[in-house]
Amino acid sequence: SAVAAQRMTEIPLGPLSARDTDLLLSATLSLDLPPSTLSILHRTSGGNPLYAVEIGRALQRRGWTRLDSTMPIPDSLTGLVRDRLDTLSPAGTDVVEAASALSQPTAQVLEALLGPDTSGNGLEDAAAAGIASLDGDLVRFAHPLIAAEAYAGLGTAHRQNLHRRLATVVTEQVEHARHLALSAAGPDESVARELDLAAERAHARGAPDAAADLAERAISLTPAGGSSLRTRHASAAQYRMWAGDAARARELLESALQHASAGDERADILFRLGFIQQLVGDWLAAEDLGLQALEEVMNDVQLTIQIKLLLGGISHI
Repeated sequence: SAVAAQRMTEIPLGPLSARDTDLLLSATLSLDLPPSTLSILHRTSGGNPLYAVEIGRALQRRGWTRLDSTMPIPDSLTGLVRDRLDTLSPAGTDVVEAASALSQPTAQVLEALLGPDTSGNGLEDAAAAGIASLDGDLVRFAHPLIAAEAYAGLGTAHRQNLHRRLATVVTEQVEHARHLALSAAGPDESVARELDLAAERAHARGAPDAAADLAERAISLTPAGGSSLRTRHASAAQYRMWAGDAARARELLESALQHASAGDERADILFRLGFIQQLVGDWLAAEDLGLQALEEVMNDVQLTIQIKLLLGGISHI
C-alpha cells in the first residue's frame, strides 16, 4: 500500500566531495588518480557520482592518469551536452567558448574580448538555452560538463588564438600567464619566465596545486637544453610536494637530476629525493640517496648539514 505523505521525509543529496569522489573511483574502477587530476575530474563532474564514474572510465580507456585543463568527456555524456551547445547563435557560441576558457568567466572580461553587443546578446542566448547565466558579474555554467565540452570542442588553432586574445584583456598575473602558455605553439622562454613568476604568486596565495601546474607548463615551454630546466623541475617538484603529490614530485626530481651538474646541484636533488623516500617510509632508498648526496656535495655547508641530519634520522629508526 502507498505510504502516507506525512510519513515520508525528503532528504536532498548534495554533490560528492573530492574525497568521496576519490573513494568512489577506487571502489568502482580501482582507479587511483593523482591529486591534480582528481581535482579536475571532481570539478568537471560537479560532484555527480554517475558523471564521475563515466569520466573515470574514459580516463582508463585512454590510459591517462595526469592531465592539465582538459578532461575526456565520454560519448555517453557528450551527445547530450553537444545537442544543447548546437542550439546557440553565433554570438552565444562565442560567449560560451570564451567563458569555457576562463577560470572565472565574468561579463566584464567577455565584453572586453567580444564587445558589448556580442557579449550581451550571447549571454542572453546562453541563458535562454539553459547553458550559462549571470550571477552578478560572474558567468556560471548550468553544469561544469557543459564548459568542459565547449572547451574540448575547440580545434587546436582556434583554442590557441582564443587564449592569445584572452591574454590581451586579462590583467591578473596568474590568469594572464596561463593564457599566454595555452596560446604558445612551441617552446618560448619569455612565456616560461612569466609562468615562473605566476607559480610563485599562486603558491604565495596558498594554492600549491595551481603553482605546480604553472611550473610544469613552464617546463614544457623551456627550449631544449635550456639552462633553467633543472631549476624548473625542482621548483615544480617542491610545489607538488606541498600539494601532497609525492609520486609526481619524485618524477620531477628524477628529471631534474638528468639536467643537474656534478657536485652541489646533483647533491641537492639527491637529498630531496631521499627526503621524499623517507616521507613515504622507504628507509633503505632514502639512506642510499642520502649517501649518494653526501658523496656529491662539495661547497654547500647548509646542504651538507641537511644531508647528515637525514642520514642521522634514518640510522635511529
